[in-house]
Amino acid sequence: MTKYNIQLFSVRKSFEKDIKGTLKALSEMGYDGVEFCDGNFDIIEPEILKELLDFYGLTPVSVHIGYEKLLSNIDFYIDYLKKIECNMVVCPYCNPQDKSQADEIAKNFEMFSEKLIMHSISFGYHNHQNEFKIKVGEQTIFDYMIEKSGMLILTELDLGHIAAAGENAEEYIRKYAGRVTYLHLKQFEEKSGDFKVTTLENGIVDIKKCIEVGKLMGCEYFIVEQDNITNSELDDAKANIDFLKGLKL
Repeated sequence: MTKYNIQLFSVRKSFEKDIKGTLKALSEMGYDGVEFCDGNFDIIEPEILKELLDFYGLTPVSVHIGYEKLLSNIDFYIDYLKKIECNMVVCPYCNPQDKSQADEIAKNFEMFSEKLIMHSISFGYHNHQNEFKIKVGEQTIFDYMIEKSGMLILTELDLGHIAAAGENAEEYIRKYAGRVTYLHLKQFEEKSGDFKVTTLENGIVDIKKCIEVGKLMGCEYFIVEQDNITNSELDDAKANIDFLKGLKL
């Protein structure tokens, strides 16, 4: 059976209020691991966090760390990640507007990756919609930036944002086979010409098909992320894992 994880931004208020209770609830729901969001994982001592993760059987599959934080304080995060035995860092957002900015970001991505790999930590980038709406020549600025970065940089493709930008999520999984070991399972529904984040069951992304394609292309980590809440954070987290388990993939 496929293992499913959750990006803790989905339950950020619950986590900040009650770390232990939130991890316990996610484990009982059936999540296999967690991905920490920028700003919420280092509010607790790493040794204590590691004990909680082990106790509830949750794997720390990845952590989102902001671009500026990586530029200014990467050594602190390397030390923290080693203590919780997490071997993946993802930059959650950049907003390059032109080729020059994309070139600079790609250069720094390579620098991050080279430093992290020395500690057996991989590095990847998580997309939003904006990177598919700006072009460098015939390429989206996302494709240009990732290709410019070199093969060590992985992609954490956010399926919802790809689809909402008018691109084909399944094709992007195939395109970056070998570099897309982490997939963000996010769903959008279209209302009045706008896209709203919703639970995974219904929306513009064929979640089941994307997981199937992802597994064929070598993806190992499937991560639920729901930025905006439909009912409550934990209720939506439960609805999403129930839907995924029901797929029987």
